Amino acid sequence: MNNLSNHQEIIHLMENNTIPSSFLPTEILPDYSTIDDVIATQYSAGDVGGVIAPTPITGRYITGREAARIQLEKLSFEPGQTFHVKLNNNIIFEGTVTKPGFFSIREQEKLLDAEGNPVCKQGSTAPFWINKGNSIYSDGWKYLEERAEVGTGLFIIPNHTQGGIGADYATDFSNLFVEIDDRPIPEQWEKINEIQSQYGLTPSLIVGSGGKSLHVYYKLATSPDAETWKVLQKKLILLFQSDPAIINLNREMRFAGFTRKAKGTQQSVGFDSEATYTVEDFEARLSSAYPHGLSEGRWDEARKALKFEGDRNAEIKRILSLPEESLAKNIKKARKAQTTTGLNYVGEGSLVDAVKYNGGKVEGSLSHAVNTWKVQ
Repeated sequence: MNNLSNHQEIIHLMENNTIPSSFLPTEILPDYSTIDDVIATQYSAGDVGGVIAPTPITGRYITGREAARIQLEKLSFEPGQTFHVKLNNNIIFEGTVTKPGFFSIREQEKLLDAEGNPVCKQGSTAPFWINKGNSIYSDGWKYLEERAEVGTGLFIIPNHTQGGIGADYATDFSNLFVEIDDRPIPEQWEKINEIQSQYGLTPSLIVGSGGKSLHVYYKLATSPDAETWKVLQKKLILLFQSDPAIINLNREMRFAGFTRKAKGTQQSVGFDSEATYTVEDFEARLSSAYPHGLSEGRWDEARKALKFEGDRNAEIKRILSLPEESLAKNIKKARKAQTTTGLNYVGEGSLVDAVKYNGGKVEGSLSHAVNTWKVQ
């Protein structure tokens, strides 16, 4: 064997621990001993014969308890730690990891005072959640799967909410994630590989929603502060041109390993790896796409461009390439400004150039014809 044309046979043999050491060509895949090693690096060998995706980053179709185990592990929920699960987005359960692949689970309810009002964390309007009744389901996966099989949708909150499910209860921001749902699944995989190729970013986890979208996760070595997490989320969203709503700290995502009855499908794990990045490294890898950073004004303009009917990619790149003062919002502010009486500036530059010509002082009135600004 001198290439990876029979990649699926490699996966099958490695899953069954029957692959001989001589089976892998060391010039292409040196020193690999596990199936995860093959999957996580196969893009470098150019093999595209995966189960799910027709592109270099591809992987297994994992469902059931094993898929749930992988997602919990990749989100850094270790034995003894708790996590929140949403059923149909309105019923809340708290799970406790007991050992890899297993967790107990119990329903929760809002904490109320004697008058029936929600009791909230200090400085927050989001209530505490406490255990409802005494029922504990020792095999949480089994219980949730039974609920899923009768039509319940299952979601997990990645950002380690503790004591409640509001944004103020999120405690760990070491996972970045996006949801791609505006193009066919094969094109979503192509986009993942495009990001990997351009920025050297390999996902730590990819979850198939069981519907029209892939949920793509990237792992950070440490948890940044909430604001840094939001900025990195926004940067990823614009690169993927994905759902711009995925920026709330307590965002829920599909919980892999469960039936999605409405679709007749499974919420699955399609890829996982050990790829991890420091916050600084992750930001540095994205820097070429954001030469002027990502201010709130720039995000607002670029977010609107996600609905652009023309060449959306070109429009977003144009917005990201503009100096801060040339953003539409700032140009609009400049147009409302006044300039110094007696100053004359006539040129083909922007209105901002005219204001700069005046040393940043703005008094008087403005007039403009075609592309020429005159400050007088």
